[in-house]
Amino acid sequence: MRIGILSAELDDEALVENQRLADEIEDLGHQSQIINYHRTYSYIDGTGALYEHLADGSSRKIEVDAVIPRINEADPLSITGGVSALRTLVLSGVYSPSSPEAVDLVKNKFNSQLVMAAAGVPTPRSVMETSTVPTYIEEILTAIEPDAEKSVIIKSNVGTHGIGVELTPNRTLAIASLTAHPPAQSGMPTIIQELIDSNQERPADIRLITIGKKVMATMKRVAAEGEFRSNIAQGGTGVAYEPSEREIEVAEAASEAVNSDILGIDIMFLESEPVVIEVNISPGFHVEKVSGVNVPRLMAQLAIKNALKL
Repeated sequence: MRIGILSAELDDEALVENQRLADEIEDLGHQSQIINYHRTYSYIDGTGALYEHLADGSSRKIEVDAVIPRINEADPLSITGGVSALRTLVLSGVYSPSSPEAVDLVKNKFNSQLVMAAAGVPTPRSVMETSTVPTYIEEILTAIEPDAEKSVIIKSNVGTHGIGVELTPNRTLAIASLTAHPPAQSGMPTIIQELIDSNQERPADIRLITIGKKVMATMKRVAAEGEFRSNIAQGGTGVAYEPSEREIEVAEAASEAVNSDILGIDIMFLESEPVVIEVNISPGFHVEKVSGVNVPRLMAQLAIKNALKL
């Protein structure tokens, strides 16, 4: 059986993690194929097929039994390309733990939050301005945080690794930031979100990995000194953490809501209640080091098991 890994492989981390996943697939007795969707094209001739551009100028049809999407980009055009490549494979009968619709949803932060909130998953108060120019900024900020001296989060609707996330100390500075960088200028919508304070010396959150919509690995991420983002890519540190029953319940509900069999869920706490800050369709493998759980192997096993059912 051949298992594909759909990824743009843009940085060293992606290369290392894709190879880890490929090694686990092969250790389980199957073939792996890393598919760089920046070098593919979808072809329709009665039915759809995905082709790969080769170094010699020729191309070949990609034939896999399952594909694990690792679409971890913040560029909307590249995300569209990755989702289209995934859709082409899925419509040709290939199993994917995340449907094209789930990938498209999760890569849109506000839409995924809307879907989770509608399913009863606790999420932060958030606003996304749907017009192309900033309007009613003060009214919106007041709805998110009534206290003008408190901080709010401003972030891009598409992003990864904590990039595009800004902490504004008060309403005056939030207005200045939103006025200086309107959605029409950035080319994508902006989300304004209440700040969930971890009440700790350094900001922290909980990253839970669900596989088959069940929590399989967890870690606590603690922000670096002077940093408000706890992302590992921003210098955060992962430490061992044992999730409560409620935290597991919330994470698994988030997986059900966005309908993805592989998901990274980031949780913080509002008056002791776990709140889902964001979800990630292609979570990193840093959690292995602190949890002792072989996450890529579990991903590979899930893909192989479900491909065998087709």
